Amino acid sequence: GNVSQGFGFSVAMSGEGDCAIIGAPFFKDATGFVRMYDIKNFSVVQGEVGVFTNDHFGYSVAMSLDGSRACAGALSGWHQPPSARLPWRL
Repeated sequence: GNVSQGFGFSVAMSGEGDCAIIGAPFFKDATGFVRMYDIKNFSVVQGEVGVFTNDHFGYSVAMSLDGSRACAGALSGWHQPPSARLPWRL
């Protein structure tokens, strides 16, 4: 991730600290992206890129206490209502 893309703007971790989700809402014309990490195995579990310019996907993130589910939200561009992704199962 890159700081100018806002990588780390939003961060959530599981209760045990073995997985995390990190948002970068300013990536690629502010479409944004999030990545989920398995910290124990030092790997990216899943990544998602936003769809709309200026949506700022990844502005907010959340993760369940056991790390089995995560979700990410977005601010709104002027052309559509705010978006959110349904929870992922890890």
